[in-house]
Amino acid sequence: MPTQRQPAIRKAAAKPDKSEGLGLAEVAYQGLIEGIRRGFFLPGEPIREHRVTEWLKISRTPVRDAMRRLEAEGFLIHERNRGVMVATLDDEAVIELYALREVLEGAAAVMAVRNAKEAEIIQLEQLVNESARHREPGVLIKFQRRINDLIHQMARNRFLVKTMRKLRETMFLVGPVATVMPDRPANLLREHRRILDALKKRDAVRAEKVIRAHVRSALESHLRRRASGASSDYPHVPFPPATVSARVPKPKV
Repeated sequence: MPTQRQPAIRKAAAKPDKSEGLGLAEVAYQGLIEGIRRGFFLPGEPIREHRVTEWLKISRTPVRDAMRRLEAEGFLIHERNRGVMVATLDDEAVIELYALREVLEGAAAVMAVRNAKEAEIIQLEQLVNESARHREPGVLIKFQRRINDLIHQMARNRFLVKTMRKLRETMFLVGPVATVMPDRPANLLREHRRILDALKKRDAVRAEKVIRAHVRSALESHLRRRASGASSDYPHVPFPPATVSARVPKPKV
């Protein structure tokens, strides 16, 4: 197998269904952003325009437009002699992203205390208890996403949810969720139980405090992983809500 093949598209991935009425530039944009979300396009890897056109089966012009849009949004960068590639975030940028996430998650917790339905708190407790039976990073990542999404839903603020979704897109440039660190699963469960307890008691002050501590803990774990050079491999996790459904066969190389 050639050593210089495009490494980003590793296996079957989702792409936008053209039958949904999207313009071709939007089809290309959604396909590329989904690839970044799912880890098929990794930070620092070149993305070749002709490979994307073959993958999505559309012409180069909408692909070029989509790549320019992603570059303007900070997902892609252009380097001399290397071309366009997925952006790589340094530690300073990672810290800035987590600082913003800490504020938003804290606000979501306060709103959830005020607006959550009892049935949702019961559902959250069930998720936390179910997650306690697992230690596999891929499974824990799925539970963490479901728990976070439920708390955001409980906040009852569509603008916060939209902002968190956009932030999560950018967080995919950071790399894998910090549950891959050996000590993270046990810490994660303790943190989730503290968050649950504060929500059950309708204690807004404590809810904000523990969820912000939870985000800081994730940051510390993530920075330790980066410093240790631990593997950045992590399993595919769907990005909710799914806006794409069709499957794309693995491209020929």
